Amino acid sequence: MAYNRTLDTDDSAIPTALRRFMRNRVFELVGAGLFAGLVAVGISLAGWSVDDPSLNHATDAAATNYLGYPGAVIADEIMQVMGLAGILFIALPMSWAVRFLAHEKPENFIFKIIAIH
Repeated sequence: MAYNRTLDTDDSAIPTALRRFMRNRVFELVGAGLFAGLVAVGISLAGWSVDDPSLNHATDAAATNYLGYPGAVIADEIMQVMGLAGILFIALPMSWAVRFLAHEKPENFIFKIIAIH
C-alpha cells in the first residue's frame, strides 16, 4: 500500500503575490486602452462636421475631422444615432477606465455593460 503524504501548500502553483501583480498589470493595460480609445472618440466628436465624408455622405472633399476619415466616420455615426447624447456615451466607459487604472475589480461588469444592474 502506497503512502500519500499531504502537502500543506497553496492550491495554485503560482504565488499569490505574482497573481496579484499580473492582475494589476492587466487591469492597467485594459484601463489605459479603454482610456485611449475614449479620448480618440472624444477628439473625433470634437471635430465633427456635417460636411465631412462618412459612410452615408459621399463627397469629394477631404475630411476636416482631427482624426481624418476614420474620425469623421465615427463621429458621424455617433451623432446620427445619439445626437448630442453621444457625449454621455463617453462618460460611463470613462468611469470604468478609471476603476481599472485604480486596480479595482469590476463587480457585475457584464450587467453594467447592458444596464441591467
